[in-house]
Amino acid sequence: MTNAQDKVYLMDGTCKIVKVLEIAPDNITVVPLSESGAPFVNANETIFKSEVILIEYKSGFVEVYNIPRRTAIYNANGSIRNDVKKDGKEGQVFSFNFASLNTLALCNADISAFFERLSQSKKIGLGAMAAYNFNHYVTTPNSLIGILYNAKKNYDLGVFANLYPAHFKRRTTFYFGILFKYTSFDFSKVVEERSGNSVNIKYVPASGSQMATIVDVGTHTNIGRNFFFKTIAGIGGFKLKGDYKQQFNYFINKDNEPLDPVANYTILPKIYLGINFGFSF
Repeated sequence: MTNAQDKVYLMDGTCKIVKVLEIAPDNITVVPLSESGAPFVNANETIFKSEVILIEYKSGFVEVYNIPRRTAIYNANGSIRNDVKKDGKEGQVFSFNFASLNTLALCNADISAFFERLSQSKKIGLGAMAAYNFNHYVTTPNSLIGILYNAKKNYDLGVFANLYPAHFKRRTTFYFGILFKYTSFDFSKVVEERSGNSVNIKYVPASGSQMATIVDVGTHTNIGRNFFFKTIAGIGGFKLKGDYKQQFNYFINKDNEPLDPVANYTILPKIYLGINFGFSF
């Protein structure tokens, strides 16, 4: 087992599982070991002491030679953990995964969850979001859906990318990004059937969607070691299509006078706001 062998931790952040053969004034002679703990034949290696942080012997004794150029966190087998790093200012482990809920979305009867994974440079975050609407009727923030008859929002799905120029060097970090958000909803389609001078109206079940592209900005503020809150403010647009387009323009023009111009909307604006509270890990 590798945990019963010598470990040499190097200045470049790597760790070698070895058997130490000799320690000279300027260098150390070792033989690398396989995963089974067997030495490689004729594979003796000389390592300069200037390249070594410390040696952890199989007995548990540790011998320190140099101060590391950078901080690294190791797994039990000697490999470096890439999912966490030390925060240089606070001396704490930095978490690269962010999970949160948009509390502002509750005003729209949405349960909205976000997950974001930060790059090792702390500069780029990639993530996904999902929301379920538990209200029977569309509320004011979705007025572009609410104009339809008997409209009911179903769910949101989205993916996003954020850029953090300051790399989380302070407690509060500014960011900007882009969100691609899909919204599904149901409504009743109004169908007018004309017979002579009379008009019969039928209501037919229908479904629609919005596929919006939103540019957003906001802040990410750490609260203690593992909690944070995030603000989101975004604006973009989406393209009307299918029954949604036909019905939206139907209701816009429904009360027109004979000489009024007929509107025919194809693209509509989309706004997204959020105050997210979450946990980092």
